[in-house]
Order: sequence, then C-alpha cells, then structure tokens
Amino acid sequence: MSRRATLDASRRSKSRKRALFDTIFAFLHVGGLLVAVAYAVVSLVRGNVSRFALILALLIVYYLFILHPAVKKEISRRRSLRK
Repeated sequence: MSRRATLDASRRSKSRKRALFDTIFAFLHVGGLLVAVAYAVVSLVRGNVSRFALILALLIVYYLFILHPAVKKEISRRRSLRK
C-alpha cells in the first residue's frame, strides 16, 4: 500500500472514531438533561416548587449558553450541505 493510501485510511479511521465519540457524547448529554427534567418534575409533584423552578432555570441557562450555539451551527452546516 502506498504512503498516501495509508494516510487516507488513517484519516478515515480518525474521522469515524471522532463521529462515534460525538454521537456518544450527545446521547450522554441528552440523557443527563432528561434525568434533570425528570428530577425537576418529581420535585414539583412532591410540592417543592422552588426546587423545580431552580432546576428549570438552570437547564434553560445551560441550553442557551452551551447547547444552542452548537445547535445553530449544526443547522447551518446541514443547510450548506444541501446547496
């Protein structure tokens, strides 16, 4: 195998590993968010409105500052792929 073919194979392998890591990372974050929302709802059902409000407020802040920019970037990336 030529050196160029070896480098191409290496890049594809790294790309696949990175994509797998990104997918696992995304699922862990979604799972964590769902657990936090479930905990907030359980707190609300038990009558602890202040805890529910605090958890919900922190989740909104987390989404706005951490997740929303990445979501917007992914949407624009997918739109550019269509063109």
